[in-house]
Amino acid sequence: FLHGMTSLPDGRVLISGGFDSAARGTCPDGADPSAICYSLPASNEAFIFDPATGDKVMISNVPEVHYKGQGGLLDVLVHPDFEDNRWIYLSASVEVGDDAFTTRVQRFTLDGDRLKDAETIFKAEPAFSGSIHFGSAMLFDNDGSLFIPLGDRRRRQLAQDLSVSMGKVMRLHDDGSIPDDNPFVDTPDARPEIYTYGHRNPQGITIDRATGRIWSVEHGPKGGDELNIIEPGTNYGWPEITYGVNYDGTIITTDKS
Repeated sequence: FLHGMTSLPDGRVLISGGFDSAARGTCPDGADPSAICYSLPASNEAFIFDPATGDKVMISNVPEVHYKGQGGLLDVLVHPDFEDNRWIYLSASVEVGDDAFTTRVQRFTLDGDRLKDAETIFKAEPAFSGSIHFGSAMLFDNDGSLFIPLGDRRRRQLAQDLSVSMGKVMRLHDDGSIPDDNPFVDTPDARPEIYTYGHRNPQGITIDRATGRIWSVEHGPKGGDELNIIEPGTNYGWPEITYGVNYDGTIITTDKS
């Protein structure tokens, strides 16, 4: 399925996730007559879609990813100064060892329909087995900081551990370096890129450009999805606090605040 999309300055849309190469198909009964319909993806791909014509151009040199479960090619993001630098960012789940997977963010130059100049600017640590709770939407705020939400990799207690990446929202400069005003840069043993913690599996992030307020959507346990305003240094509670329960109905915690 499609994971992420972002607008290019010329009005086209850059999409991660992919369609089958023979994707254009018949719309279902009852669809808008002007609609252009495509099949579900058969592979992990990125492409540029023109909403005015319905045409798509496949992007070449997309890196190999771990395409299984909730993993694969995740979000795609255009740099705020794309017209000058042609930079785009891709997040993905990747294999980094024997049965060890994690979330990685890379920066590329988009040259026509080809990616080049790949540079890894962030990799969540440590890596684990399994293909679930990678998180990873991305956002540039009004100051040009890059935000990367990360899931707990189904190791819920790590969301409260500032020494690991799991269950956090990270804040970086556009080259992957650490802002010196991040809330935990002076906290012993904490990862300095952490902006907030106590998250289960945040997979959406957006901003109100007028106010600068950042919002995140978090996949919680059964009955426990969240919409959060992201504020620096805040603990959002998981798994010590939740309104949800396990999928089998058992209690995670009775604490709500």
